[in-house]
Amino acid sequence: MYEKDLVKSVEPLEYEKIKNRKPKIKVYLNSDNIRKNFKNIKMYLDGESLKYKIKDKKIKYTPKRKLKRGRHCVKISVVFPKGETYDYAWYFIIEEKEIMNYYFGNLHSHTSYSSGQGTPEEALNNAKNKGMDFWALTDHSSSLNTDEKWEQYRNVCSEFNKKHKNNLALFGKEISVKGLGHLNLFNCDKVDKVKINKLDKLEKIINKYEDVILCINHPGKSVFNLKNEKHLNENICLIEVGNGSFGEKYNRYEKHYYGMLDQGWHLGAVNSQDNHKRDWGKWENLTVILAPKLNKKYIFEAIRKRRIYSTESNTMKLKFKLGEMWMGSVVKEYKKGDIIQFTVECEDKKIPIEKVQIITNGSVVLEEKNIMGYKCAWKPKVKLDTDNAWYVVKVIQKGGEGEYLLL
Repeated sequence: MYEKDLVKSVEPLEYEKIKNRKPKIKVYLNSDNIRKNFKNIKMYLDGESLKYKIKDKKIKYTPKRKLKRGRHCVKISVVFPKGETYDYAWYFIIEEKEIMNYYFGNLHSHTSYSSGQGTPEEALNNAKNKGMDFWALTDHSSSLNTDEKWEQYRNVCSEFNKKHKNNLALFGKEISVKGLGHLNLFNCDKVDKVKINKLDKLEKIINKYEDVILCINHPGKSVFNLKNEKHLNENICLIEVGNGSFGEKYNRYEKHYYGMLDQGWHLGAVNSQDNHKRDWGKWENLTVILAPKLNKKYIFEAIRKRRIYSTESNTMKLKFKLGEMWMGSVVKEYKKGDIIQFTVECEDKKIPIEKVQIITNGSVVLEEKNIMGYKCAWKPKVKLDTDNAWYVVKVIQKGGEGEYLLL
């Protein structure tokens, strides 16, 4: 037996990030007879000696109290029969508690810089005064193709964010791609005068600027011409399921959303006001982003992970999880035939909830729960019937004369 071959594997894995604060710590050894081969084995956790259990080729220990969040060191020290010593140590990390805040706003609006009214400053201030946490300016790219205008656009948002710590201004540009339609391009500070009017040009931008984020706007049938390729799926993160002035000129695009999911796209659902008048923040159809903090870094990270939902109520809060994984996650731990359990929690202090549905491939309503109240806590179990299943929560509310949908 060589010392370097003594430890076969460990749990948690070296440098593994875990959430469990009382993890089962295990060391698997390459030894046929532990008692005979070793005079003494000691185990330490963060320098403290442990009373472990040993059986066959396994040493194990489970903390009696919850460990602190952060990095922890496990070490075993072994003395061989002839007096030689052997030490093995590794680290694992207990992640910090993830606190998600609900941020309400809009990712699609216009000003007089293109086809809308008013200035970018007016748009941002108006949205803030209407109670919006974040607001995105997305004028048409053809109107932002001069250095002066693009610089002004960015500076307006930068100055707004310096003045207002509890609100966030974002900027992007709406591009028109032949044979596909309109998309909003975000996280595109360096993408200034590039004309993106064809799919191959869009692909070049994605390959060159890997951090850009795209949203499919008011989708039509042509959106299904878009081939689901990995490099596109990673950057086209969002699709509008609602667009316009809710209660006036407003359209829903659920069928397009479900159709794209059926094709294997990983998309978060957003709702956009697409303002062309001085009505920024006036309407209740909004996009909600779940993030730890309201800044550009965390918001774009949440968008890329699709931790986002569409709503037609400005007071609806939704939690949708599978285990510790939030909405928008791509889950690979399960296989066909497994039973999976979701956590669905939603609350609206203003508009009553009528029912909650779990929708899956083919737009099929898999599970449904009648509520007739302002709050719902539900843990539906479903059987995984296909290897490429998707699941969407749909909340149906009643309020006044309108029917409210949340995806």
